[in-house]
Amino acid sequence: MLATRGGTRLSQTRLGLAGLDCRAARRGSALKGCLIAAAVLLVLLIIAGVVVAMNWRNWSATALQAGTTSLVQQSKLPDDQKTKIINSVQRVTDDFKAKKVTLDQLQKVMTQIVQGPVMQLGVLQSLKERHVDGSALTPEEKEAAALALQRFSRGVIDGTIPIPEVQKLMLDLGVDPATGEIPGGGVAAIDVVKKFIENAKTKADEAKVPDEPYVVDFAAEVDKAIAEAIGQP
Repeated sequence: MLATRGGTRLSQTRLGLAGLDCRAARRGSALKGCLIAAAVLLVLLIIAGVVVAMNWRNWSATALQAGTTSLVQQSKLPDDQKTKIINSVQRVTDDFKAKKVTLDQLQKVMTQIVQGPVMQLGVLQSLKERHVDGSALTPEEKEAAALALQRFSRGVIDGTIPIPEVQKLMLDLGVDPATGEIPGGGVAAIDVVKKFIENAKTKADEAKVPDEPYVVDFAAEVDKAIAEAIGQP
């Protein structure tokens, strides 16, 4: 009886040890699998990093070119202006791909365009087309409004009217400068439009801008922004 009990306990002990060995083996196998998976993931991340490092210039330049082209094509600029602007940006992005233009210079180009007169006056032109041309003003009033905004734009280009005045003028129209839209949508009320035009004329008068028609050459301004940003004369 004692021998049997002793043999049973020994068998149970062996089975227990075998179970521990199995569980340990499974844990070891799982740990090995995790280590292999982690190693594979690390290799994939290294490969991805190499691919990004090799191609980030091309990807960035392509995205910038595509975005600019889409934005310009949607504008109401004359076709020759659209073509010139797209070609100018293309030259910069191609130079960036070829490492002739640095990332810092490319960022400066975009800053010059976005924060300079080009983008601001582009938005102002769009507002004029929507809220002035599409308003109930008489043809004579619309003609006077066009002249006032042309003179205002000329003052911004010449530097006699500070660029921040463009956003102030947008606020006069009730437009959110961040979106270029009137909250809630729609067209500005006629009295608001008239005040907007009056303020543009006042600013132009104060800056002593010549009282004559003026057309902004957006393509030339883009070229100027690019030249200033990358240090070209």
